[in-house]
Amino acid sequence: AYGESDDVKSIDKALTFINSAQTANKGKDDPALMVARGLVYLHTDQGGGEAMNSFERATTANPSYAPAYYEKGVLNIRARNFNEARTNLNKVVELDPSYAPAYRELADMYYYAGQYDQALSSFQKFVSLSEKSSRTDAQYASFLYLTKKYPEALAAVNSVLQSDPNNLTMNRLKAYLLYETNDYAGAATAMDTYMKLAPADKVLPEDFSYQGRILARAGRADEGITVLKKAISTTTD
Repeated sequence: AYGESDDVKSIDKALTFINSAQTANKGKDDPALMVARGLVYLHTDQGGGEAMNSFERATTANPSYAPAYYEKGVLNIRARNFNEARTNLNKVVELDPSYAPAYRELADMYYYAGQYDQALSSFQKFVSLSEKSSRTDAQYASFLYLTKKYPEALAAVNSVLQSDPNNLTMNRLKAYLLYETNDYAGAATAMDTYMKLAPADKVLPEDFSYQGRILARAGRADEGITVLKKAISTTTD
């Protein structure tokens, strides 16, 4: 409980109880305790090495303890060690095919690696095992967009916007997707809505690029050229 507290300023108190538990267990590593120890060390700036050591001790104590492999995989992703992350996360789902968080991490890992089809496949598995939420739907829509499944992505975006109409990312994606599905008038309206909603520091160069193309396709070529010039200047500055 001390280790998981949001206002942890020192891990000393948590380690006191961990060490007491280790003593009570006659020095033998308990997998759950070692995972807890690793998570405690992650509260420190330099705790990654000791955290990984703790997770390794957990899998040594019990080679079938899925949560330890999961935490190793998460830490691997944080370190951008994708090969080890894949090995550990695949071990999790081999041991427990219903371990939903592992599929979520696999999706993130494949996303960072630019392997969007595999990211989508992993995220679909996560969605099938998780409770439905607007946040999950939003991430799913993003993966669908990245894999060019535009009609499916648009349906997911609209679903999110029904419950969260001011979701900035989904409003952006709606404009993109209406363009990609050849609804240029709808895309122009959606892009106007997004641009009014987005703070200036949140507007991306890609937004101007899409806006320019949308306007050109919607019969507003002069406006589109102006926006595209802005996109170019934003990218090259």
